[in-house]
Amino acid sequence: MEEKTVEPIKLGRIPKNVERSLDISFPIQPFVYIDESGANELARKKPDTYLKIVENVSILIKDPDFGGYDEKEKSLYLFRDYITKDGFRKAGVKLKIEKEEWKLVELFTSSDERVKSIQRKTRLKRIN
Repeated sequence: MEEKTVEPIKLGRIPKNVERSLDISFPIQPFVYIDESGANELARKKPDTYLKIVENVSILIKDPDFGGYDEKEKSLYLFRDYITKDGFRKAGVKLKIEKEEWKLVELFTSSDERVKSIQRKTRLKRIN
């Protein structure tokens, strides 16, 4: 029996203003994907909300407030500020180049300490 291969799910496109704001040029097409195992893991962990999470990740990729690029890891961090009942909170994604494509490798809500740690590695900048 032939094994099915599932195409990765396209989450969005990294906008040109991210490259301009970070003063870098990406070596590959700016489309972002989540592979089958990543999508299945997200659905398993968050069965009631994973579709909304995927939608929010797409919005964050399309219109981030801050970003940083880690040259050593070939990873891009994008953040967006959200207002909650407790004040401002950052949501973030870590994207990494794998097999000539940008892949979503981490999704997180960020504490100030996490942002500071990433900022030390990447020099986060506001995306204009």
